[in-house]
Amino acid sequence: IIGGYYNIVAYGDLSAPSTGNTFSNNILQDAYGYSLYLSGNTNAVVRSNEAHKPTRVDVTTSGIIIDDCPGGIVVGKNRIHNLFDGEPQSTSACYPIYFTGSDATAANPNVISNNLIYNINNGEGTIYGMYNNSSDYCNYYHNTVVLDDATVVTSETTRGFYQTVSATGIDLQNNIIVVQRSG
Repeated sequence: IIGGYYNIVAYGDLSAPSTGNTFSNNILQDAYGYSLYLSGNTNAVVRSNEAHKPTRVDVTTSGIIIDDCPGGIVVGKNRIHNLFDGEPQSTSACYPIYFTGSDATAANPNVISNNLIYNINNGEGTIYGMYNNSSDYCNYYHNTVVLDDATVVTSETTRGFYQTVSATGIDLQNNIIVVQRSG
């Protein structure tokens, strides 16, 4: 899937969420904003996708964003890379995997596993490899996040994993997180 504002969007309604959707084995290329955006989905699977932007000039960007999804989301085996090749001196913020307001339960957690985030190449912009904003019961297992553009000198924030706003049941285990970029 090449181009568009978002490559894939799946909206549901929190009072009657979309259930059981699967998004797998897609190549998501050169979206203006987000490569894949889910809202109001439950028990969805986002697996084995590749998101990259070799030519797009971007504003704030995310690879995969999960917004207001009430649990059971699986984000696994995705490759997110080279999001700023079209604008290597960007000052825009970047969130390769972003969960916001997506409260799961202990019995039906969100699972973020075996993803690979690398070669983001975001010039002087802020980077959060995996970002959790107030999303309960998110389990982060066996992900690799490499933010290593050591040639960039920036005072902007660089974080492999970032948790903000209160959340219960966050489980971060057996991840490889490398931050060798300034910020």
